[in-house]
Amino acid sequence: MMEESYDFEIVENTRGELDKSSNCDRLVGAVADNFGRIMDIAATIAEIQKMEVQVNGAISMLREKRLMLEQETEAYVKKLNTETDATIKKVELIRRMMCDYYNAGQSKLSGEEFSKIISDVLEHMVDI
Repeated sequence: MMEESYDFEIVENTRGELDKSSNCDRLVGAVADNFGRIMDIAATIAEIQKMEVQVNGAISMLREKRLMLEQETEAYVKKLNTETDATIKKVELIRRMMCDYYNAGQSKLSGEEFSKIISDVLEHMVDI
């Protein structure tokens, strides 16, 4: 019968270190083999980033122009509304004067005299 030995020799595991080392070597080799392509990709990324900065600047400028245009449009509409309101008030005044003239003033003024007065009033109102 053979005697069994229960003594074991402990051996350090180098498998993980070899795997890490071989992976690192493969990675370094892959980088070296493809360095030209990596540089092209890096240059393309840098160009895209430059374009992004330019586009963002253009977008910012367009936003400022849009805001200015909105403000100018708002000011123009307010001015136009004010002028329209003033014109409507003048027309309403003339309508009332004409009504009053035809209701009560025909005996006091001729149509020609009244037209002259209305014309003078209108010229004065335009100056205001």
